[in-house]
Amino acid sequence: MTMTMEDRKDVAVNIIRQIPKMTKMGVGYREPQMHEDADGTGLVFRVNSKPYRYCSVILTANDTYNVCYFRIKRGSYQRVEIARDTDVYAENLGETIYSLTQRGD
Repeated sequence: MTMTMEDRKDVAVNIIRQIPKMTKMGVGYREPQMHEDADGTGLVFRVNSKPYRYCSVILTANDTYNVCYFRIKRGSYQRVEIARDTDVYAENLGETIYSLTQRGD
């Protein structure tokens, strides 16, 4: 079954609601966007004060999240993964995002 644009928007809004406000403040959450990849549908947002740092939160088919912290290479715009965690439950989402984004690269 394919998801409509409205379904994808609902998933992104639900992810935004499930990330605690203190986590958003702690990681420098900004510029959220809907995102879709091979794993599922979700959200991508900028983090930290460093340029080109992003975090993606993807809802998977088994109702858990895949969280990835990555950067975009200047010039080539390639995605370079810094840290990843899979099968994250909603109640652990804030803690996981915070711990992944505090890693250096």
